[in-house]
Amino acid sequence: MLGASTLCFYNEDPQKAAESLAREFPLIEVIVQGNIPLSKTHRMPEVILSLHAPFSDINIASLNSTMRNASIEELEKAVGLAEFFGAGVMTLHPGNLTFHTQKNSEVARKIQISSLGRLASFAEERNIILALENMPRQGLHLGKSPEEMEEIMKMVDSSHLRMTLDIGHASTNGNLSEFMRLKGYIVNMHIHDNRGKDEHLSLGEGIIHFDEFFGQLGKYDGNIVIELVEKRGLRKSKQVVESILGLETKPL
Repeated sequence: MLGASTLCFYNEDPQKAAESLAREFPLIEVIVQGNIPLSKTHRMPEVILSLHAPFSDINIASLNSTMRNASIEELEKAVGLAEFFGAGVMTLHPGNLTFHTQKNSEVARKIQISSLGRLASFAEERNIILALENMPRQGLHLGKSPEEMEEIMKMVDSSHLRMTLDIGHASTNGNLSEFMRLKGYIVNMHIHDNRGKDEHLSLGEGIIHFDEFFGQLGKYDGNIVIELVEKRGLRKSKQVVESILGLETKPL
């Protein structure tokens, strides 16, 4: 199903953002954090919802147990919001390396597996699927390669931990085609363009060949979420995806 993210409404009320997108999209991915964080006081429109967990100041791979547990607790709160709003899928980010773990990333990776196992169990109790997102080349993120993402999936070994394939992020790492072999784990996609770095541009403004990607991907039944930083690109991007996938185009 084709949907859109509230990223381009980041500084606005999430309820108003979702209502605006719902006029044209049957699926809305609501980002929990922002200047006005999502809360149970908000009323969401009658569309299919998914959530994007908070990511600023969150690190599930932190060596500091206090910081790590606080991060996990924030993510558990987001799972609770997903349950409250009936959002069956919640995207979340992997952990980050720090000054202490850059030279010994294996320690951070092991901690991350433990954190994700705890989160997957929490999500399973609430019938929520966690979708771990692959990260862009820039920054000290974990989860940049298909090999690493596959290892996470296998080590956590939970039906409630799956993947969000961010096409733009994979493109910055030059490994987009390699993620094809993980299609069985992918329940959600983020789609946006770039010129070699993580820019979240409208489709067609960058260098990604989306027609080739979807041609190689073949049958896919999960969600596709347009995730842009500017609202002006929604119409063009929606039309590009609909044209590639042979979907009916509806005027914006």
